[in-house]
Amino acid sequence: MTRVIGHLADLSHLSTDCPGENHDWMITLTRAAERSVYAITTSVDREFWNSEPAGRYLDAQQEAIDGRGVRVRRLFLLESARELDDRLLRLCEEQELRRIDVRAAVLPELPPHLQRGTTDDFVLYDEEVSFEIEQDLRDVNVRTRLTARQDRVRDRLRRFRELWDAGMGLRELEVRVDAEEDGNWIVDRD
Repeated sequence: MTRVIGHLADLSHLSTDCPGENHDWMITLTRAAERSVYAITTSVDREFWNSEPAGRYLDAQQEAIDGRGVRVRRLFLLESARELDDRLLRLCEEQELRRIDVRAAVLPELPPHLQRGTTDDFVLYDEEVSFEIEQDLRDVNVRTRLTARQDRVRDRLRRFRELWDAGMGLRELEVRVDAEEDGNWIVDRD
């Protein structure tokens, strides 16, 4: 009870956080979304997609799409072109079957101005609330933050849109993965 009261008090300042990863917040916010869910997922979070909470999260997103017409977009942000593989392709195809718009972007292939700035995981709900996961130096998820501060949400939305526009869709991703299998692969621009 003390923890809940603490979160409510923090929310009066439009921000709260908790140790570790809070899947319940993420799923609850998805169920409450009315217009949009925009997410950036880094390689840190790729193992999440094989977990039980991921199934509930994807079900909540599909319910939001089907039941309320919520637009769901997910951008996989990759550290290297080596991460463009069949596993990522299957993950994107599964989500696209749920009518989630999916793209991928390889950091070293982005224009220099997009390579600067934050690259951590976050989800924007209705362009009003940002759910953020903070990692430590070993890429372990150590804190979840929920913020409705307009300046922060606006910055996150701008960042999402820039990276989304620079990302590649599922068809382009398929071509890239096939090219790798054929030995015609170009790995990261330097």
